Amino acid sequence: MRLILIFFLYCSGCAMQTVVCQNLITGKVVDENSGEVLPGANVFLAGTSIGASSNAEGIFTFSGFASGKYNFAVSFVGYSVLQQQITFTGNTQN
Repeated sequence: MRLILIFFLYCSGCAMQTVVCQNLITGKVVDENSGEVLPGANVFLAGTSIGASSNAEGIFTFSGFASGKYNFAVSFVGYSVLQQQITFTGNTQN
């Protein structure tokens, strides 16, 4: 069974004047053992239609989703699915 290693940064910010939250998540999907990038990996917030595919360099980004708790997931053919719970809370993240 192969595993996916993913480096990611997630940010959250609220514009106080408009009270519109803009959350962002970006990162790079690589093989845990070899460090080889995994282009075309599916990166998404499980149970939603929010997500993206990693590009030729393994990099992904998506934004514009509401604050809250999400199950962040990464899948790629031949690899185990990686899932991690993340929380966006306005201008902080957990």
